[in-house]
Amino acid sequence: MPALPAVLREPLAGLRVGEVSVPFKRDAGYHIFKLLAREPESEYKFEEIKDDLRQVVMNKKMEDAYRRWYERVRKNVNVELKN
Repeated sequence: MPALPAVLREPLAGLRVGEVSVPFKRDAGYHIFKLLAREPESEYKFEEIKDDLRQVVMNKKMEDAYRRWYERVRKNVNVELKN
């Protein structure tokens, strides 16, 4: 659970396998978790995750490029509403 924000990680730490959490209200909406299993944390070998890492970096670059493009468009477009 290290990838989860602390606000979610702490309450979920007490769940037992098969239990369902109470709903959590976050910025993106409500979240409900069901604990399916507990596995000890382990270290990953680079070779095991390099494709996933490549995809994460690519997605981040695409998001950044889209955000820059969108801001440029917003600055250069004038929308006028008429009744």
